[in-house]
Amino acid sequence: MYLPSNWRCREGYQVGLASIVKDFGVPQGGGAVPPPDPERFRGKVPDAMIEFWQQNGTGIILDGYFQFDDPDKYAPIIEVERQLS
Repeated sequence: MYLPSNWRCREGYQVGLASIVKDFGVPQGGGAVPPPDPERFRGKVPDAMIEFWQQNGTGIILDGYFQFDDPDKYAPIIEVERQLS
C-alpha cells in the first residue's frame, strides 16, 4: 500500500484510499451505496472520503483493519464522550 508524503491533503487522501482499494479490494459487508446524504459531512471529513463513499460505499477491508462506516453510526458514542469531557 502506498501512502504519499502529502497524504493529509486532498490528493494524498485520494491516492491513499485508491491504493487501499487497489491492494485489498472494495469494502465488504457494508452498504452498496454510500451513507445517506454524504454531503452533510462536507467540511467535517476530507472530500476524498466523501468521494470514496460515493464510489465504494461502506464496509470493512482486511477483517476490519480498514473500516469505512457512516459516521452517524458512532454519534451516540461521540455524544457520551463529549458529555464526559
